[in-house]
Amino acid sequence: MQHRDLDILVSKTWTNEDFIAVGRQRKKPVVTTSNIEKVAAAHKTLQELLQKGHWIYGVSSGFGPLANEDASKNTQRQERLIYHLATGVGPKLGIEITRMIFALRLKQLAQGYSGINPKSFQTLYDAFLKDFLPEIPALGSVGASGDLTPLAHLALGLSGKTNFYWKRKKYAASDFYKIKPISVVKWSDKDALAFVNGTAAMTAIASMNLYETNILFRLSCQLAFSYGECLGAYSEAWHPKLADLHPQVGHKELAKWLFHQSVEGWFQKGPKELDAGFNGKWPQDPYSIRCVPQLLGAVKDQLKQIEDCLQIEINSVSDNPNFFSDEKTVLHGGNFNGQHVSFSSDQLNLQIAYLGVYAEKRISTLCDSKLNLGLSPFLKSGSAGENSGFMGAQVTATALCAELKSLYKPLSLETLSTNGQNQDMVSMGTASAWRGQQMLTILKALISIETMVNTEALRHRKAQLESEPSKQSKDWLDYFSPNFSPLTQDRPLGSEIESLSERLIDIAEQFKLLPFRDLKSK
Repeated sequence: MQHRDLDILVSKTWTNEDFIAVGRQRKKPVVTTSNIEKVAAAHKTLQELLQKGHWIYGVSSGFGPLANEDASKNTQRQERLIYHLATGVGPKLGIEITRMIFALRLKQLAQGYSGINPKSFQTLYDAFLKDFLPEIPALGSVGASGDLTPLAHLALGLSGKTNFYWKRKKYAASDFYKIKPISVVKWSDKDALAFVNGTAAMTAIASMNLYETNILFRLSCQLAFSYGECLGAYSEAWHPKLADLHPQVGHKELAKWLFHQSVEGWFQKGPKELDAGFNGKWPQDPYSIRCVPQLLGAVKDQLKQIEDCLQIEINSVSDNPNFFSDEKTVLHGGNFNGQHVSFSSDQLNLQIAYLGVYAEKRISTLCDSKLNLGLSPFLKSGSAGENSGFMGAQVTATALCAELKSLYKPLSLETLSTNGQNQDMVSMGTASAWRGQQMLTILKALISIETMVNTEALRHRKAQLESEPSKQSKDWLDYFSPNFSPLTQDRPLGSEIESLSERLIDIAEQFKLLPFRDLKSK
């Protein structure tokens, strides 16, 4: 069971970054002999308890509100569980997220509490190693018994009955038995119930959302810094001594970084220095500049709390019932309920919306000739009436911000009783995580516009002052400039915004000087 080319143990505590690396195939999970022994021991306990006549949900009984029905003689109940749950609709989840969902189910099953047949587990693991990834619809889970619907579609694909990806190529379900990419999983005992019970889908989507939000947060820190520099910020507001009086962790860390980077360039130490080319400047900066450590520091602290919650979920066992082979017992409970992930996704969506609101504010200020301290209106070039600069792009940014705010809603409050009153409190964690995906698409477009505006503002101020900005802003300008040509005359920017938004995560991730590169609070 050990493979030299695989480099992360399923028994190891995975961080969110480990989980993302598995989804992106930068790491592959290792199942060891010890894992198989634990899986086998739990399955043996299941068999022994059945022989003694124990009632075991989903094995000797029907499902959900039909649990009072005797199903002990129904040899097809596991397969039919998959069939009746495979009712998902809507857009399909991405390949990376699907890979993460599959990996997480394997990781949680490998802990040896689920009762899955070790032969079935081996078949699942082999399918994962071959990168066999069935299509999973995004909509249909209420996050109560975990992600029954999306996981059922994953299971259906492993039975050869859905469209799938294999070796990076998409195939129709009808192709499965022609090419036979994997061995068909034979669902028996508690296999299907063990596989479809759990929070893997919502956790995978939320973890990817957190990963991208962390990168966009760090990019926002850079953009806020350069925004302040373009407007001749008074760096004293970012002094670490002030942060010591308000010792929120994110505030202190961000203030330290901002103040250290602002010792040079176009920053001013205090309101007495009004001779640096910023005529008409107020004695204090507006809050969008003065309060950067507080505004984005609060986001950083929230992201850390979300990360801690998701890391626990990634390393948990979240199905039902669970078998304790050392005591030869079974316990029925509700570890599959996704309330923790749901609350975390709602909180993450709030941070996504907030980053968009702040980005729009910075865009509007840099485009406003009454506020941008001598830069041209909308950062246009040429003589009066010749160009309009970012006027249209700012309108788009306003529309995107409005849409982003309208999408934010705490879906964890949208619990509705379902499943014949059996699932009478549902988490809606998957819906909240999926909403986050939609919001991130909008945020990436919005921050792409800001990145263009910010870059052009740096160029204009550099020409106006005939001097270089701080090293941090200069390095960012030099790094990003190849991605956006100077706006010397009006041109249609829509396709450029879309292209940049599709690449924005990779572009930002590769800039080694973004703050908090490890994505964690130290």
